[in-house]
Amino acid sequence: MKKLLAIAVVCCTIFTGYSQNIAAYIDYRNYFTIFDSGIKYPVEHNRVKSFKVGGKQVAYVDYLENFKVFYNGNVTTLERVPIGNYTVSDYLVVYTLAIGSELYVVDKSKQILLTTRASFYTVGDSIVTFYDQLSQSYKAYYKGKITELEYVSDEPKKDESLSDNVAAFISRTDELRVFYRGEITPLLLISPPIKYQTGKNIVPYFDGYTSTFKAFYKGNTYEVETIEPLSFKTGDDMVAYETQDWTFNVFYDQRITKLSSYQPKFYAVADSLIIFQEFNNFNVFYKGKIQTLESNFIPDKYYADYSTLVYFDQQNRLTVFFRGKKNIVTYEPVREFTLYRNALHYRVNNADYVYWMGKSF
Repeated sequence: MKKLLAIAVVCCTIFTGYSQNIAAYIDYRNYFTIFDSGIKYPVEHNRVKSFKVGGKQVAYVDYLENFKVFYNGNVTTLERVPIGNYTVSDYLVVYTLAIGSELYVVDKSKQILLTTRASFYTVGDSIVTFYDQLSQSYKAYYKGKITELEYVSDEPKKDESLSDNVAAFISRTDELRVFYRGEITPLLLISPPIKYQTGKNIVPYFDGYTSTFKAFYKGNTYEVETIEPLSFKTGDDMVAYETQDWTFNVFYDQRITKLSSYQPKFYAVADSLIIFQEFNNFNVFYKGKIQTLESNFIPDKYYADYSTLVYFDQQNRLTVFFRGKKNIVTYEPVREFTLYRNALHYRVNNADYVYWMGKSF
């Protein structure tokens, strides 16, 4: 689900992963350390094969090929045999075994077998969709329960969009459906192709029958515009879009707010942030408020996740925008950095730090 946003492609050493309070890194001694809510845990003294960071846990393969999960200060070994692929989201760890097609989910340290024969799967922050070849069904896992979304004798086309807690898909009868909070809601019959996206609690889509731009939001459907937008991008509880007359708007908090009277040079949406360029200003929209972070300067690259935006400013200082406030992380030259949701790992010389909640640890 996530979220490297760049204006230009610039070489930088970046680990992948996302979390709210968790970060992980391999230091210059090859020790593997996990940071969780202000505490550093040196969990492995040998270089791990791989690791991925989520909102509540970290999954990794150690040097002996054991598959482990760190959760709430403890490490649990899940498999002592090679695994296939694994994915970590805000709340879930999903993985397959190297041999066979068994699909597992780890939810709050509880390991659950979803199916012994999965042909494909998709992972959101709190939801997993997959095709169960045994029952010939397209299914979803959400909060401990498996729901059949549709019976399909042949493997369904992967025409779906999955976000934090919402899945939208085209049924075999060409109907746009939404799976939200354990319930399936049909939105409209479609004539392919159809434009739709998913975000946290929201599914914006263009209704070709009424030629209107709509949004399914927290169980209700809203008419956003009476004409198809030029473009739209979806985040947490909001969708940003360009209108036919070039204005730049956002549907947020169940109402429309104008972000600019002009078409932005660029815009991107990451979770609770909308980043955009108006003239030569670097702007961000967060929680209903527009802020100009840089005037007459656009960063070459930036990274955004959850409610945090990180970039190098005009003086090449590592800068963070976190929950409405802008701060300089450090005045020292930074060799590399990684953003995991709201936790920022960065390296100065051979020293590793994690910037979290306005402090460096």
